Amino acid sequence: MTKPQRDPVVDRLRHDVDDIYELIDDSNRTAHTALAAVRGVDLRLRRFQNTSGRQFGILIATLRQHGRRLDGMDQRFDRMDQRLDTMDQRLDTMNGQLQQLTHTIAEAVTLMKQR
Repeated sequence: MTKPQRDPVVDRLRHDVDDIYELIDDSNRTAHTALAAVRGVDLRLRRFQNTSGRQFGILIATLRQHGRRLDGMDQRFDRMDQRLDTMDQRLDTMNGQLQQLTHTIAEAVTLMKQR
């Protein structure tokens, strides 16, 4: 008796199915490992949250207080900026007056030299 000949397509399909099952097993193992890691991180985060919750509240309160102080400083700087602008305008006016005075003196000196 002769052995029935196997179809190569069936062999390839069988091999592909075996490879798929192998990939599924690897994926399941990887997923379980990842899930365990995520659970561990979640547990550590919850512990950290419980222990640092009060400290975080203190930090937030301090940041708000600093924010209020900085707002006050900002307002004071704005007022100083306005005062400096006013002083700058006054100095520009005085500069113009000094230039006119210098020009007038120069004319007077020229007239005096001509006499």
